[in-house]
Amino acid sequence: MLTRTAIAVGTFTPYHQLRLELTDRAGKPTRGMIELGQPGGYDIAFVETDADGVAQLYLPEGVWSAMSFLNVTGSHGPNSLGLALLGDPDIDLRTDTTIKLDGKAARRVESTVPQQTADTFTRLDYYRSQGAGRWRSFIAGGVFFDSFWAQPTSRDVRHGDFYVGARWRKEQPVLTVGTATVDFDDVVRQQGTTQLPQGRWTLPAVFAGNGAASDYAGLNARDRVAVVRRNWEVGDAEQAAAAAAAGVKVLLVVNDFPWREVRDYSIDFFTPTPIEVAMLSTDEGEALIRQIQRGSTKVQVGSQPVADYAYDLVQAYHNRIPRELSRTETPKTLARIDVGFNLPTAQTRGGEFRYDWPSYNNWGIGQTSNRPLAAVRTDWVSTGDLYTWGQEAYLDAATYQIDPRTSYRAGSRSQERFFAPIERPHLNNNFKLPTRSGDTLNLDVPGWGGADHVGMAMSAAAQTNQLYQGDRLLGQSSSTWVSGTAPGAGDLPYRLVVQTTQDPTVGRYSTSTDTRWTFRSKAPAAGVESNVLPLLQLDYTVDTDPAGTAPGRTDLTVSAAHLPGATGCGNVRSISLEISYDDGAHWQRQSLDRSRDGSWTANLRAPRNAGYVSLRASATDDAGNSVSQQVIRAFGVR
Repeated sequence: MLTRTAIAVGTFTPYHQLRLELTDRAGKPTRGMIELGQPGGYDIAFVETDADGVAQLYLPEGVWSAMSFLNVTGSHGPNSLGLALLGDPDIDLRTDTTIKLDGKAARRVESTVPQQTADTFTRLDYYRSQGAGRWRSFIAGGVFFDSFWAQPTSRDVRHGDFYVGARWRKEQPVLTVGTATVDFDDVVRQQGTTQLPQGRWTLPAVFAGNGAASDYAGLNARDRVAVVRRNWEVGDAEQAAAAAAAGVKVLLVVNDFPWREVRDYSIDFFTPTPIEVAMLSTDEGEALIRQIQRGSTKVQVGSQPVADYAYDLVQAYHNRIPRELSRTETPKTLARIDVGFNLPTAQTRGGEFRYDWPSYNNWGIGQTSNRPLAAVRTDWVSTGDLYTWGQEAYLDAATYQIDPRTSYRAGSRSQERFFAPIERPHLNNNFKLPTRSGDTLNLDVPGWGGADHVGMAMSAAAQTNQLYQGDRLLGQSSSTWVSGTAPGAGDLPYRLVVQTTQDPTVGRYSTSTDTRWTFRSKAPAAGVESNVLPLLQLDYTVDTDPAGTAPGRTDLTVSAAHLPGATGCGNVRSISLEISYDDGAHWQRQSLDRSRDGSWTANLRAPRNAGYVSLRASATDDAGNSVSQQVIRAFGVR
């Protein structure tokens, strides 16, 4: 008798129960959204808990991550709002498991600083990776949340990498409000209002109910602080109009939501309300109302339109969330940067932001501020090896500049200047690098970078670009970007010509520039996606005043360097410099003294009748790459 038996051969993956239990800061079960990920994959699933705070899952055996951003009670009382990061990023699911996303165990994540500040941007995020899979999740809160919280992990992550970060931009408050006994640190200035001039006032306060015109009947509110409740019966613009009609100097609106917010109190799209308006959180505002109702109350109001200082702070942790998440920062733990903004006139408006760039993710997340810029501002930044900083700034209808990504040493002091001469085509490590992928060359070279910045013109300026291989034109454009296809994969010489012009009535300096790069390139090796092209960058240092002028006798320093990661670059071999005091009609070759850091310095002696200095510089390396750069009216002479 012949017997046959069929045997199935395959891989069996066991499944297990995963129970997720979500609780708030009071320890009560709550509904919420949990981000469920399996390291090794790129996607996360969103799992919602039920009314009992539970999500019951049946999952294949393996390593999982379960994290939740949960709205919780904040730090300003029961009606305030904070944000908590809860969960376990490293669940090794080998048997039925229960994970507690425990809001009661969450600790406050905070960094306190020596000076009075207000948060203008906040962010809480985490990043998870294992093998090829990775994802980053974050909530950028602006002023929405008054505090961050996080659940400490019981052990370090053992599978892949896990990062968590908290980010704050803290600035000198644009508006402060307080009484003799309480400083209201949860006040938020609103949009569509007329800002008070710089100064301090002590003003009587009145309570005007819901803020309707009828609420001011029989109430002496002229040149006083009026406190009203936000409500659904009287709109924002109506509240502002009634307060302005009553002669109110400052309107304080007590929020009826737990979160902080910025609302619009303008009369219409083009017309702000003629008074200052700010919003207080529910608990702080109600406390002020009760104080007014008990008797005569005076409120101290301070206005600071331009910030003299700012703090850019990060707390970042790798593979764990520790129990101690509260830091006290001092000048010894932070780095100081004295940042100058060369403003053409006192009326020039602009803005800026310093982005943090995590070591684990090439994505800077922030929000550019439009607060008026100071001529000089003292900035303090966190130090650490898990991130770098890159500041960006703009002037309305003029220039947008990006400084290099940099890390800082605790206790160090440095300087940064925006919108100062010498503006010309320039690249750094905080902008898209020129690359070759296969036979395609892509180059984006904005033409208005001052100092070591990349700079883009937003005014009456023009730029042209031509890319050549030998004498053959591969591509041309009238923007900042140009591309072309190489005639072959071999090592060949290429040339990039970038020329800019600017109306001198719009910008006094860099009225025209001409920059020519020669470089060699070949196709990337097999398996390499792209190579950074070896475009030498020229940097200049000259001591100019806020108007962009230097003394007639001054030093001009020139240096040359390759972009980070460039392929086919060599050692810088020589630098030359010529100067003109008549807009390029005549040139004078300069003798240069070399410094230990590789830079070269010329001692300039301008004629008495000179108004501007134009320059023509060049540099080569020993691999056949070179750059020549001409800048007409590079800076002024006084």
